[in-house]
Amino acid sequence: MLINMKNFFSFNRFFIVTVLIISVFSCKERGVQTAQQSYEQTIFLVPADTARGLLNVKVELEYPKTFASPSVLDSIHNTLVVNMFGKEFLSVPFDSIPKVYAQTIIADSKANLLSDLKAFEEKVPDFSLGAFYNYIEGFPLQNDGRIFSYGYTRDVYMGGAQGLKTFNYFNFDLKNGHLLEETDIFTDNYQNSLADLIKKAIIKQNSQVQYSDTIMPNGNFFISDEGITYLFNVYEIAPYYVGQTEIFLPYSDLKAILRKNSPISYLVASAK
Repeated sequence: MLINMKNFFSFNRFFIVTVLIISVFSCKERGVQTAQQSYEQTIFLVPADTARGLLNVKVELEYPKTFASPSVLDSIHNTLVVNMFGKEFLSVPFDSIPKVYAQTIIADSKANLLSDLKAFEEKVPDFSLGAFYNYIEGFPLQNDGRIFSYGYTRDVYMGGAQGLKTFNYFNFDLKNGHLLEETDIFTDNYQNSLADLIKKAIIKQNSQVQYSDTIMPNGNFFISDEGITYLFNVYEIAPYYVGQTEIFLPYSDLKAILRKNSPISYLVASAK
């Protein structure tokens, strides 16, 4: 029997590509499907004189839109909304939040800024407040169908010597929508051992900075395939000029204090 080799290889290529496409989409179906939504608005405090001051508000979200379990998705939504925007936004559809939040910030801030401007211009008629901003960005991290990790940054300047940028992270068990905490992952009495690992990693990363003597796990972490990353925001453990401190701890370093059969055990087992 003669085989047309050209057709044979064409069929194989088609088969392989088809399998890969199906595999990719199958993997995505198991995870949380996300969508992007953003809104930005700038106002001038004195429209007739744009040099007197402005306020820029920007919200950029890649938010969890669909998942196989609606109750799990609702749990994720509620946790993220309350922490990122406040309880008053629970009744707002997630894809509408950027615009509603930005307009709320502008309405609340404008009155205060104009009041400050009026107080100063009584002494200095041409006084300028400058440029203010309020930015928030949300983004998914781990999303493998079993764990959904999510982070957001808030960057705000409303006067003073400098602005303040903070990072916050959340990790969800996609079996039930439960927000994972340190006690779900680490063994009992883990705090001191974990603190020692964090301190050693910090010193190794930057031995020139004078950090706080009382560094402890702060619950602000995200889960990945290879380990757990902790984030200490500005002022938490070091002076402002140091900025945020991010520490990656591989599972190989954490094994002694990881709880057996925890929601992340499969990641620990497969990590290199």
